[in-house]
Amino acid sequence: MGNILPRNQGWEGDDRYLQVEFRLMDTDKDGLLSTGELIKLLLALGFGGDEEKTELLLKEMNKERDDTISEDEYVEAVKSNEEILIKTSKLRAIFGSFDDTNDGKVSKSKIKKGLRVMEYDVDEAMEKAIEETDSDKDGFVTYDEFLGKHLKNKGFIPK
Repeated sequence: MGNILPRNQGWEGDDRYLQVEFRLMDTDKDGLLSTGELIKLLLALGFGGDEEKTELLLKEMNKERDDTISEDEYVEAVKSNEEILIKTSKLRAIFGSFDDTNDGKVSKSKIKKGLRVMEYDVDEAMEKAIEETDSDKDGFVTYDEFLGKHLKNKGFIPK
């Protein structure tokens, strides 16, 4: 199986993309994802499985055999299950395509330029969305901010 996680020097070989995904969905900050939180995360990432299939995946991921999974269990399960890794890789790949500096963040100007290269019309609404995604207003968008904006827009985590 090839590595579906974005390959770049700064994030290659570690699990930061997966850790960010877990931590954003862990809205109660207890270090665990419930069945419901895991279902929401996998759906938000594009897994597309139904609730029954996702519950079976939770049981497969869950080493403690309770109704939650830890961050380590999530990271290990995603990396070791090709179906999950492939079906949830779209947002990682999109962000990774902009992150050519390999440091886990992308300047807003680089995002706009990249979108224009892909022949998207970067209009006022898109400019505003990019500005809003940079939540700490440092001029860069991190994967945390990128994914957080996506999860909020889809209603998976509170705004």
